[in-house]
Amino acid sequence: MARAAAELNPFASPRHYLGAGLRAWRQLRGYSLAQLGRAVHVSGDLLGKVEKAQRRPAEELIKRCDFDWRF
Repeated sequence: MARAAAELNPFASPRHYLGAGLRAWRQLRGYSLAQLGRAVHVSGDLLGKVEKAQRRPAEELIKRCDFDWRF
């Protein structure tokens, strides 16, 4: 059984803002962490940590995600 997603506060820091935006973009399009991870060549675990602001993403990862902030 999947755990409930951690609540995000996009106003806590720029890293939190990025993570909240990434999660919203991913969920809006119906991707799981694993699916998006395969598409951008990283693990779903890493993307989950980026979403929760536990890891700082490399600029190259953000470029590979290429998500539109105007959702």
